[in-house]
Amino acid sequence: YREKLFAELRKTDSSYKEAQQKINQAKSELDGGLDFSAVAKKYSQGDSAQNGGALGWFSASQMLPEIAQVIFNFEKGQQSDVIESSIGYHIIKVEDVKIQNEERLFNVRQIFIPTKNFSQWLEDFEKEYNIFILMRRFTWDEQTNQVKFRSQSLNEYEQDLMENPVNDPTVLF
Repeated sequence: YREKLFAELRKTDSSYKEAQQKINQAKSELDGGLDFSAVAKKYSQGDSAQNGGALGWFSASQMLPEIAQVIFNFEKGQQSDVIESSIGYHIIKVEDVKIQNEERLFNVRQIFIPTKNFSQWLEDFEKEYNIFILMRRFTWDEQTNQVKFRSQSLNEYEQDLMENPVNDPTVLF
């Protein structure tokens, strides 16, 4: 259910559409012949943006699975289409490839546009959610995000019960 909900949210959440537009603009500029480093500096939002997207050497096992799967057979100079991963959108350029200790290593650059993951989206959603308590004796405490009694004496009584439970079966209710 979580995956289905998240897939639906990605279709309607404006931040995903903005991220898609940015990565597609970057891809369009690359397709138009602009230098990868210049496009990375302009669009990428990762730490490597100021370095023209340079990330350094990685083995496939050190990459996100979605990226490793796409570029595993790439040769020097090849560039990916837009790759969607669990953390955002990427365009990867393989600068060089070498074999070290019987493992294939890739020197890569990337253009990275992050997106929210499900827990980030849920946290943002909870911050904007309004809760209404329709009983006069209760109120919503925004600091603790809990329902509280309006009466301070009842709050104190409840706190005392939590700290010093008695063998009274009504405490269970």
